[in-house]
This record gives sequence, C-alpha cells and structure tokens, in this order.
Amino acid sequence: MFASATEACVMGAKQMFLEVAVNNHAAHSLYSGIGFWAAGKRAGYYRDAADVSDAMVLRADLPLVQ
Repeated sequence: MFASATEACVMGAKQMFLEVAVNNHAAHSLYSGIGFWAAGKRAGYYRDAADVSDAMVLRADLPLVQ
C-alpha cells in the first residue's frame, strides 16, 4: 500500500480511494490506522455464489500516515 501511495504522490495525486467489504473488520482497522476514513458505500459490490455484500469506500489524503 505504501509503495503505491508513494508513487501516486510522486505523480501528483492528493488523495487515494479503495473499497473493502463492510464486514472486513481487519481491513478497516488496518486502513484507518494509516489515515483512511469512510467516504461512502457501494451496495452489492461484492458478489459470489453464496453471498452479496456491500463495500465501504475509503479515502485518505496523501501522503499516508506511516
């Protein structure tokens, strides 16, 4: 994550966005620890044979907290 965020900064990006499943608490904890916060939700974003779940759109200002 840090390498892609660093490269994005070098290229002039000011923000980074990503999506994680709403029930992926470990990912939420990891990303919030480096500066991401909830910016929205995508209903039904993840679909497989057994389940459909929403994604939380996360946003962070660059550079990330390290």
